[in-house]
Amino acid sequence: MCKSAITKVFLDMFPEFEAAYQEHILDYDTELAHVFFGDNVNGEIIKQLDQAQLNSAVDRYFVFFEKVAKEGDLYSRQVLTTTILARIGDDLNIYKEAQKYMGEQTKKLSDEIELFIGRNHLTR
Repeated sequence: MCKSAITKVFLDMFPEFEAAYQEHILDYDTELAHVFFGDNVNGEIIKQLDQAQLNSAVDRYFVFFEKVAKEGDLYSRQVLTTTILARIGDDLNIYKEAQKYMGEQTKKLSDEIELFIGRNHLTR
């Protein structure tokens, strides 16, 4: 079985999630990237953003997001937008904190998903 492109790049940058990934594979008998990122990664990102202070851990996540936004295949960008960025947008304070870290392409994808689900600068 192959890792999806987004998961391979993520685990290369964040090897501390390898055990969670292996557990995910045991639980589902295949890789479900939306589920893996939703269950294992989103919580950590939200926790770091909730601390509302500039830190290198959050910065590393957003470097990864920008890489996916710029270079990722369609599936990888879908995981980024619908699983990660949409979840970040669920909480206005977290969303505003996240915007401090977003690169140009990540911000563009975030704006697109926010508009798609009916949340935009006029409704916030």
